[in-house]
Amino acid sequence: MRDITETTDFSAMLDFLKDQEFAYIDEHKDILDWSIGFKFINKDKTLGYVWLYALAEEDNNYLTHMCIDKKYQGRVLTKHIVNKFYSLAYGYGADVLKAEQINKKLINLYKRIGWQKTSENSCEIKLPYLWRTQHGSS
Repeated sequence: MRDITETTDFSAMLDFLKDQEFAYIDEHKDILDWSIGFKFINKDKTLGYVWLYALAEEDNNYLTHMCIDKKYQGRVLTKHIVNKFYSLAYGYGADVLKAEQINKKLINLYKRIGWQKTSENSCEIKLPYLWRTQHGSS
């Protein structure tokens, strides 16, 4: 069964990001261990990661980053996983999740799971949030 779980194995996360040729690896390689990390899994297989950095200038706002294995893209973000992630993030005190400097394809993905576009290259979601349908309506 596909699931999401918290992780503190930032070495494994970094290896995964390198294997996936994550475009922003240089910006993250030295600060991953400052993040709150979550791993997408299916049994013992890692499908990807999502991680959060607290924004010092904005209480309870977190910058969100995600990398899913290219082989599993489009098959990981189920209703169960998305809602569990939102619940886990909210449990850490996140009132707002933000994604910045992302392309139109990622904005469309985030919009499908309940986020709102806030600028040409960013979007956010206010928590708590329950994603009920494939279309992200609340």
